[in-house]
Amino acid sequence: MTQAGLITNARQTGDGIEVDFTDGLTARFHQTWLRDTCRCSECRHPDTLRRVNESMSIPVELTARSVHIADGGTALHLAWPDGHTSVVEAPWLHRNAQVDGSGSAVVDRTQGKPVWGAELVDRLPWMEYEQVVSEPAAMLCWLETIDQLGFALLNGMPTDRATMSDLAARIGPVRASNYGVDWEIEATTAPKNAVYSARGLSAHTDLPYRANPPGLQFLLADLADAPGGESMLVDGYRVAEALFAERPEMWTTLTETAVGFSYVDEHYDLRYDAPVIGLRPDGSYGVFRHAPGLLEPFDPLPETFRRVYTAVHRFTELLRDPLHEVRIRLEAGQMIAFDNVRVLHGRAPFDLGPGGRRHLLGCYIDLDDLHSRIRVLRRAEG
Repeated sequence: MTQAGLITNARQTGDGIEVDFTDGLTARFHQTWLRDTCRCSECRHPDTLRRVNESMSIPVELTARSVHIADGGTALHLAWPDGHTSVVEAPWLHRNAQVDGSGSAVVDRTQGKPVWGAELVDRLPWMEYEQVVSEPAAMLCWLETIDQLGFALLNGMPTDRATMSDLAARIGPVRASNYGVDWEIEATTAPKNAVYSARGLSAHTDLPYRANPPGLQFLLADLADAPGGESMLVDGYRVAEALFAERPEMWTTLTETAVGFSYVDEHYDLRYDAPVIGLRPDGSYGVFRHAPGLLEPFDPLPETFRRVYTAVHRFTELLRDPLHEVRIRLEAGQMIAFDNVRVLHGRAPFDLGPGGRRHLLGCYIDLDDLHSRIRVLRRAEG
């Protein structure tokens, strides 16, 4: 544990406990909350981590008999009137810190995750497929990279659907969509959709017209003989923060005003209205939705239209700024896995001249399963 995460002091203040950390943070916690969240084996099953006791069985008003720092500041020990003792680890306490007198948490819109742009191209997060599927520690590292950066890459992967499905199953069930359980993108000279053409595609998120867009997306290159066609990745966190710094009123418009997205064909009529920049209840970034070709018309009232249109327009311009864009040319046997509700993706145009072919395989997995697998692998590591 780093020195910044250690507890230096703890004191009872009315119904709360104030805790000082070595990084200068002072946090407040309600005493009953500390008892209610106790994670010891008497309160939580050691395997499932589910509650053994019911939350409502703990009194609303509760005061610890004693509070002391233990194990060199790595934990806080709380003795309760019923004889129970809670041992609270400093890192967990730090992550759940409440930092002002009202008990309101400081909003970290990026949840402490690193934001990135074009500078990341010199240190892309590549790993080898065989290592990831054979070593649990490597799988954990790969999944944690996806969780933190929003994407990670694999090299040396067999180029067939069965292999992709097997890798997905190690994380969670594949999520079917209007494109099927899994899907392929093969460029043709007579496409029915821009996705299947040789044209470039601007940065977008998939399936914004669904109430719950898929979270984790796989894109595996099967054939990559056509010149060009670099994949483009843009960090939604980075662009949203850039917009907030430049035009905060536009950022507010995109976080508060719902716009419509739709997908219509002979089999489907899917529609959903939501903000382009979604926020979670705690104010951190949630679901990004941006696909210019799938936007429904904005509110026609002149003042509303101007406000929303100019905000979406500027957001799109920032997405296309080369400073925010990472380009990666996938060769056969290479795969990108990325967070579809954070990272926007696109591609450069390519050449379908003589001998030029481009074929990708893809599928979706829910982010819930990504986070679940990370937690399970961490438990196994001890």
